[in-house]
Amino acid sequence: MPTIANALTFMAEPWFASPWYVVGVLGAAWVIYDAQHANAALNPPLKVCWPILVFFFSLVGLALYLVTSRPADIGAVEGR
Repeated sequence: MPTIANALTFMAEPWFASPWYVVGVLGAAWVIYDAQHANAALNPPLKVCWPILVFFFSLVGLALYLVTSRPADIGAVEGR
């Protein structure tokens, strides 16, 4: 177990953490916009949960949102 902890020490460095959370904030803002406008069929609790997850998990959270909660044919739906 100590080898895994030593291998992940880069995650506490400012050169990693700062961009991680900047991308997380931008991704969370996009998820909020997307959930209100394009993906209106998303359940209300998920509209609150997804931005929080994307903030903390950054690119990984954004990828999970796109794969699990956003329909593939969302661009083909007309109107709201």
